[in-house]
Amino acid sequence: MEIIKRMQDNQHFGRIMLVKILFLIEYHLRVKGFNSNYKRWDHGPFDNQLINSVEYNLKKDGWINIESEESKNYDQKVYTPTQMAYEKSHYFKNSWGELDDEIEQILSIFNDANSTQAEIIATVYAAYNDLLIEGKEPSEDEVLDEILNNWHPNKKKISEERWRSAYRWIKEKGLVPTGFGKSTKEAA
Repeated sequence: MEIIKRMQDNQHFGRIMLVKILFLIEYHLRVKGFNSNYKRWDHGPFDNQLINSVEYNLKKDGWINIESEESKNYDQKVYTPTQMAYEKSHYFKNSWGELDDEIEQILSIFNDANSTQAEIIATVYAAYNDLLIEGKEPSEDEVLDEILNNWHPNKKKISEERWRSAYRWIKEKGLVPTGFGKSTKEAA
């Protein structure tokens, strides 16, 4: 709910971006207890069960309204916080207050991003992180190979240079994975 409130000014914010933000909060901040199961979907790491649960519970408890908008290729979810979401801000502070600055840093990455940029950031992070989970210290080329050849064929629609740029950008921003969490690769 707090993420949704803080991201209201981004016209591209919706389901895809929310999942990417949740992924980075969990994995980069090393938060345990999400019980997530991110997999390699065409638009990056995605946990369908987690996002369905988040949406269902926030709506059921009266924290947000959810509308669907038809966009070019998919159904875009639009989240609108209710008045109760603003009145109950102290819930976030009580539960997550000690991570507020770190969460705000992650949210700031997405302030001006669109869904494709969010997908790229999270995909680079996840591919890099998966290789670390496997005990490798991957090079830029190995991370790109993981994305372009071991993820989803749609990843090749994005130029290699754009992937390289994103890899370098996350390193510049200090958004470097540590091998935390479960791999996004399907179990063999």
